[in-house]
Amino acid sequence: MPQTDTFGPYRSQSAGDDPFAPFRVDAPVSTPEAAEADQQAILDRLLALAKIQVFRQGIQGLVLDPWNEIDFSRPSGQTETEYVSASLTKIRRFAMLYGVHVWLVAHPTKLQKAQKGSKYEGQYPPPTPYDISGSSHFRNKADNCLTVWRDVDANDNHVTLFV
Repeated sequence: MPQTDTFGPYRSQSAGDDPFAPFRVDAPVSTPEAAEADQQAILDRLLALAKIQVFRQGIQGLVLDPWNEIDFSRPSGQTETEYVSASLTKIRRFAMLYGVHVWLVAHPTKLQKAQKGSKYEGQYPPPTPYDISGSSHFRNKADNCLTVWRDVDANDNHVTLFV
């Protein structure tokens, strides 16, 4: 059973009331633009640019968002699952070699409403890492997976975080 925390709407600028305060970064943020990557967001090029930023600015975090806009020029004969596996291995290797936390933002496939009798009956259930389009490797190779879920039928801005 995944651990969950529920957060209400953002209420304050003070760290004491901000549930995301431990994740805030006071260091400079650098974003390699697609133009710097020869107009294609090729994973190898993005990681090479991030490596430069490790040495120039000392970055300790990298966000690849969204996964589905990274160029998928996979070799002929390689399946999407094999490509995803190889790509995630590159990302994990980069993170370990350079001491960088990498957050990969990947969106799920189109979800179906939950069946009658389930906890989320009539709603879109929280997606799991296995619901990410492309491969189960998103779950199998991840150190941690987070799902941010909001009941779209509720009249509030509460979200639930599944770990």
